[in-house]
Amino acid sequence: MLPTDRHVQHKNTLSNWGVDVVFIHGLLGGVFFTWRQQDKDNVRDFSTDQISGDDYTFCWPRDWLQDDASHVRVLGVDFDSYLSQWGGACPTQTFKSSLEERSEDILWRLRQAGIGDRPVVFVGHSMGGLIIKKMLVSAQNSGNEELERLAENTKGVIFYSTPHEGSQIANLNSLVKYFFFPTVEVQELEFGNPTLHELNAYFKQFVERFKTKVISFGEMIPTRHLGLDLTFVPPESSDPGVGEFYPVSYNHMDICKPESKKSILFRKFYNLVWDALDEASPFE
Repeated sequence: MLPTDRHVQHKNTLSNWGVDVVFIHGLLGGVFFTWRQQDKDNVRDFSTDQISGDDYTFCWPRDWLQDDASHVRVLGVDFDSYLSQWGGACPTQTFKSSLEERSEDILWRLRQAGIGDRPVVFVGHSMGGLIIKKMLVSAQNSGNEELERLAENTKGVIFYSTPHEGSQIANLNSLVKYFFFPTVEVQELEFGNPTLHELNAYFKQFVERFKTKVISFGEMIPTRHLGLDLTFVPPESSDPGVGEFYPVSYNHMDICKPESKKSILFRKFYNLVWDALDEASPFE
């Protein structure tokens, strides 16, 4: 699931055709937490084995796409992120903390894994969607042939509750300012941040230029956090204003965790991947 796991060598068009699907989580996320199947009873939240079974998967992108493995490569990007600077990285440790830094770092790592050499679909939860948009806009305007090819080969983007115009989580500082110090990542998510508005405008231009398919889901149920019921990303922010938008009855943490393959959260994603596969197929 990591970008360095496997590099696809495209030496034979007929045997190596297919689609790459890249998943990027958000704040406090991780490959085996963000992309697990929904567990309404929360009985698996603290499980350490993380071994999927017949009735539950700790990583639905991996397990539910197995039947398509011959032509779909799934990559999950994992990175550390924090809501607060308490318990974060050691002061001497360097890590990519801003949206621009994080996006640039992940973009080049994905290129090293061969992303962009064939059609690709990006999937992001929360801040992960902002990272995807920043990567694509930067790739388009990079002047680098490889990165420009990645932009052109991006066939679809799925957003699960991405704060295109900001998130209420960034305003928590005023409520708990004596105990809670937002990180740079959180501060960038404030409502009204002109950088986010500008990024979304550039992304719309990207979609128009490359005819990229976009599907977005917006949370409609509050999330319990720090004793508060919060809608982290309201519909006016989770709707990027381009492509298809679906407000759904999930909270911020569960919106990327479909209950089954029948869930709209999975079906819309799966249909988009198959559309990309059909387009990429060398067979008529």
